[in-house]
Amino acid sequence: MNLDIPPEPRSDQTSDPSMLKLERHVRDLEAQLNHARQEQGRIKRQLQARLLAMTLEDVTMRREFNNALAELAATRLERERLETELASAKVEQADLKAYYERRLLEEVHRGLRLESELSGVYASLSWRLTTPLRWFNARLSRWQQR
Repeated sequence: MNLDIPPEPRSDQTSDPSMLKLERHVRDLEAQLNHARQEQGRIKRQLQARLLAMTLEDVTMRREFNNALAELAATRLERERLETELASAKVEQADLKAYYERRLLEEVHRGLRLESELSGVYASLSWRLTTPLRWFNARLSRWQQR
């Protein structure tokens, strides 16, 4: 139905004023209907454009969300790896600390034992008897070096 072109009035209806008024009213209604359809089309296009934009935005947001989730998962794995590595390093540190404390204690005991042995040598009769020989040997060495 073409709404832009009004139908030709019949010759028998043109004289009746109420009929003319009715025809004018029908044309006005058809024009309003045509305008409403155009407006509806415009609004529909706007809504479709908004829907497309929102869909693209939703896809982008979902992609960013999925990327963030993947990054979070990778970060969690890295954190767990580092925590495991840290725990291993702490165990190794404790083992090394115990080892070096044990070695230090052994060396302290060895030093004490050697000091005791040396004190025993200095206190011995043979050390005291050989003191003049050691003194003479030291003087002779110095004299030969000149």
